[in-house]
Amino acid sequence: MDTEPLPDPLADFCANLPRLRSLLSGPASAARRAAVERAAEAIRRGEPVGLPLAELGFPRGTRGAPAGGAPRQTSSLPPPVHAEQRTITGVYLCPRGQCDRMELRAAGSELPSCHVHEQALRFVPDE
Repeated sequence: MDTEPLPDPLADFCANLPRLRSLLSGPASAARRAAVERAAEAIRRGEPVGLPLAELGFPRGTRGAPAGGAPRQTSSLPPPVHAEQRTITGVYLCPRGQCDRMELRAAGSELPSCHVHEQALRFVPDE
């Protein structure tokens, strides 16, 4: 039996937004592409998105409330690097705290970004 937790629909939508936009770039997909952009705009405004995400195939909804509640206040500055140059490990999270998206970044890879809010994901160092 698989006990892996179900993904957060907002995180899933955010992670797949560039691929959705690419797949729906043709004229035959105009209505579906518009629905994707309406959902992204609703997320940016903090509106309930359970139904729009379910209509787009992200069925594990939020029951009409943004995931995670109000955005968390955090610094956008990276942690200071000390002279000893220790490795700082951590994860990248939703810049507004609206979804449970979590990304790891390999050395030399691009900074993960949120295509819903059009911002880089925020880094949270391990304790």
